[in-house]
Amino acid sequence: MGWSFEQAFSRGGVIKPRRSGTPGFDDPSSRKGLLSTLNTFIYKIFFIVVGRVCASYRILIFINMKQSLIPLLFAALFFAACGEKPAPTPEAPAATEPDLSIIIGEKIGLITPANCTQEGILAAYGKDAKVDSIYLIDGMYGEGVVLFPDNPRRKVSVFWDNHNDPGRPAFIRIDGDSTGITDWKTAEGITLGTPLAELEKLNGNAFEISGFGWDYGGYVTDWKGGKFNISLGIRMAPTADEASAKVSGEGGFNSQNPDMQAAKPVVTRMEFRFLANEKLPDCIAALVAADKEQGRMNVLKLNLNGSDHYWLQSGAAAYDGIEYVYQVIKDGKCEEVCQMGGMRMPPPCQKVYEGKQWELVWEEK
Repeated sequence: MGWSFEQAFSRGGVIKPRRSGTPGFDDPSSRKGLLSTLNTFIYKIFFIVVGRVCASYRILIFINMKQSLIPLLFAALFFAACGEKPAPTPEAPAATEPDLSIIIGEKIGLITPANCTQEGILAAYGKDAKVDSIYLIDGMYGEGVVLFPDNPRRKVSVFWDNHNDPGRPAFIRIDGDSTGITDWKTAEGITLGTPLAELEKLNGNAFEISGFGWDYGGYVTDWKGGKFNISLGIRMAPTADEASAKVSGEGGFNSQNPDMQAAKPVVTRMEFRFLANEKLPDCIAALVAADKEQGRMNVLKLNLNGSDHYWLQSGAAAYDGIEYVYQVIKDGKCEEVCQMGGMRMPPPCQKVYEGKQWELVWEEK
C-alpha cells in the first residue's frame, strides 16, 4: 500500500494509507503535488524563522509558486544576509613611544644641531616640553626648557648661554629620577649607573676625573685623546664611600688610579653639546694651531662694519692673561686689531666691542 504525502499537511496532520486506485508517487501528477507540498512546507518554516530572527525587517516577497528551486535559493541568501556580523570596530592606534636614543654630537632624541634653539625644541616636543627654571651651579638658576617634566626617568634639562652662544645649548642634561635611573642611553650604551671600568673601555683610553666631594667634583675633565670629546660631559660619584676619601678634593685623578678604581664610581649625570665647527679662514686656523699650547681654544666671530673679526679665546683672560682679536683683510691675511684682558688699562680698541654679540663658531674638541 502506498503513502500520500499530501495528507501529511491536511487539517488532521495524520499520514494515512493511500486508497487503491488513487494516483501513486510514481504518477507524474503525484510528483507535481509533492513538490507543491514541499514548497508550502518550506514557506511556512521560512516565515516562522524570519519572523523570529529578523523581526525588524519587512519584506514583500513575490515568488512563482510553480518554481521549486527559487524559494530554497532565496531563503539561503536571506539567512546569509541576516546572519552577517557587523564590521569590527578598528582598534585605536597604540601610543608611540618617544625617541630616547642618543648619538653623541649628532642627536639627543628629537634634538639635532638643526633645531636646537629654544623655539625649535619647543616645536619638536610640543606638550612634552615647557619653559622652566634650570639649576646651574652654586645656587644659581637660569631659564631653559624641560622635556618630559612629569616623568623623572625621561626628564631632560636644556640651557642656553644667550650671551655667548644663543643658537646652541650650553648643555643638554640628564640626571634621572631620585634613584639615579633614566630611560636615556647613548648608542655606545652609556647611561646613568655605567661603571668607571665600562666607561674607560668605551673611551678606549684612561681619562681624567676631578676629585669628589665639592661643587665640581666627579666630572670628567679630559678624555685624554680617547673616543669621546667635550660633546659628552660625564659626572660620576663613588659607590664605595670608605675608599673615596683618597680621591676627594679639588685635584684631578686618572681613571687608572688604584684609589679611584677602589671607589667604584658610576655615572650620575650626562651632559651633551653640539660643537661649533665652522670652517675658519686659513690664517685664523693657522693661528689657532700655533696657540694650542695655551690650552683649549674657542673662536668667536663678530661682523663689524662689513669685516669679520675673530676672537681667539684661550681662557687666558680669565686669569689676567691676554687673548687676541684678528681681522681678516684682503688676500686672506689676518691682522691683529685688539688685545683682550691682561693686568693693565684696557686698550681703546676694547670699547669698539662693548655691547656687541659675538658668535661662537669653532671649538676645540
